[in-house]
Amino acid sequence: MFQTSRSLVQKTALFFAKRRPTLLRTLQSTFSSQPQRLPPNLTFDPRSSFIAPQKDVRFVTESDLNEAEEYDAEEEEELVVVPEKVVYAVPLPERLHVKVHTLFPVALDDDDEEREDVTQVGSIWLNETVFGCDPIRVDLLKRAVDYYRAKKRGRRKAVTKTIGEVSGSGRKLRRQKGTGQARVGHSRPPHFRGGAKAHGPKNVTDYGNTKLNKKVRRLALMNALSQKLKEGNLLLINQFYDLPSHKTSQLVRLLAPWNIGAKQDGTSAFILDHYYPENEEHEATPYNGVPLNLFLASSNVPNVKVGNEHSINVYDILKHEKLVLTLAVLQQLEQRLSKL
Repeated sequence: MFQTSRSLVQKTALFFAKRRPTLLRTLQSTFSSQPQRLPPNLTFDPRSSFIAPQKDVRFVTESDLNEAEEYDAEEEEELVVVPEKVVYAVPLPERLHVKVHTLFPVALDDDDEEREDVTQVGSIWLNETVFGCDPIRVDLLKRAVDYYRAKKRGRRKAVTKTIGEVSGSGRKLRRQKGTGQARVGHSRPPHFRGGAKAHGPKNVTDYGNTKLNKKVRRLALMNALSQKLKEGNLLLINQFYDLPSHKTSQLVRLLAPWNIGAKQDGTSAFILDHYYPENEEHEATPYNGVPLNLFLASSNVPNVKVGNEHSINVYDILKHEKLVLTLAVLQQLEQRLSKL
């Protein structure tokens, strides 16, 4: 028995020794420097569902979007829209140097070399702790969005009656056999009209009973602010209390340089302000921490939400393309978030 086992081991070793060059060639072809080329010993059956039909890829630029509208999804050609110009993020710390704009354009002077456009009134350096998070923690953003949506969903009080609770007779409707129809015991099964609900909601569910640590929420908020700055979608306005009227048309006209509030292809924006009567000496009337004219004028603007410093959250920041902050709310945010 021992001699037989030894001879079997020798035969196995001799077999793999003869196939060693073949195995080496297979490994070299599998882990080659050209991964797009399949190894010669690897084949797929085109009749199986493992391999998908190949499509021809056609790349178009953003200026050729008119041709993209005529694209048929059922065709074998796949359409990929490529931006004409790749915009890279400004590296830190230069990214923290942000322009401050005004709603009322000021004419450019020949001696003023710092201003680049008529809406710019100055610049400011942002707090690196609040706006300098890099890389962006996407996992924290996901947890913060789920937490906010669960809190907004609140409690569900839907309750349905089961077979034992719904009204109806428990008498057997027809005899068990001989009618040619399906057997039935009572008049309250789920597939009967007026019957019970199958697997319906039974208990009160509190979706808002989710918890997220305060430090995690603050860190997620700082990552969301840093992401908006990194994208170039952070807009600083000096103040909103000098709006002359509550008319929506005037606010849209003042926000036109940033395409906010346009009827067609307008940019969505989340506007935040910090305006209270105890810390302001202006004649504008405050309402929930924002000027009343701003609140009334923005109520009819599509895809624009206005709030104060306490209503800021990760969900609304990521939902809207532009984040508009005033200098007053910027000061409050940096004081509150830099204490971590």
